[in-house]
Amino acid sequence: MEAPHFDTTTRASATKLAQVVVRPDIGAGQDWFIAIDRNLRAAKLAVLVISADFLASDFVVRQEVPRLLEQHEKAGMRLFPVIARDCDWGAVGWLARLQMRPTDARPLEDFPQSRMNRELANIAREVRAHLSNVVIERSQPRPNRPLRSTSGVRRTAKKSTKSKAGRG
Repeated sequence: MEAPHFDTTTRASATKLAQVVVRPDIGAGQDWFIAIDRNLRAAKLAVLVISADFLASDFVVRQEVPRLLEQHEKAGMRLFPVIARDCDWGAVGWLARLQMRPTDARPLEDFPQSRMNRELANIAREVRAHLSNVVIERSQPRPNRPLRSTSGVRRTAKKSTKSKAGRG
């Protein structure tokens, strides 16, 4: 399936950093609810394509959004809401609290093609930068934690026992 607004180069470089999941990629015979749930729980980032259809979808609002918000709050999932078409997104409490893209919170459909392409490129750069940071964080070793003494005594460097009065 062709992804609208993405050229082949963008799709190829994006898949090196992330698995892009769209519902048509769920295979025949697969339990789509379980597949979506598993992908939502594993994701570190979600791009939300905001439109009246998105806001009116009972499944999105009742099933996907609560899982996304839970992952956002508990696991640090980054949410990237992108306003695709004009809609009353500001009346939706959880959505109104998020920083929208494009930067000026205008729907992408309002821009001339060249400006829309620039906005999408900026969003793609921001997503790529975030995913690159996630990959870097995962690849770095965790810092060693200091060992705790089982006796409860804290080990520190010994201080000199000479008093100031004894120095010449």
